[in-house]
Amino acid sequence: MAVLVAASCSSQERKAKKTIEDYLKNYGAREVKLQSFYTSHDFPDKAYASIIVTYNFADSTGKLQTEHIGYILRREGDGWIIDKSTIYTTDEKKANDYLAGRK
Repeated sequence: MAVLVAASCSSQERKAKKTIEDYLKNYGAREVKLQSFYTSHDFPDKAYASIIVTYNFADSTGKLQTEHIGYILRREGDGWIIDKSTIYTTDEKKANDYLAGRK
């Protein structure tokens, strides 16, 4: 069984978001919105998170730049660390494929 959550804030989601926010601050992130957080019983030590990040810099029109990013997270203790970035999705099947190493 798998769970894809878009809006709720479980403890694990908050920890995952905090890990990603801390990582992206080094790259000038102004705002990080967690779009989905996916875990699977098939991969108990992994999670997939999709985020939309807004950076502190703008394009030539003055609009702040945004990016859609997916992350594979790995459980470390009671929290999460970023294993790698991957393709953005909010689709549960695709997120499971990414956790399995498929594209």
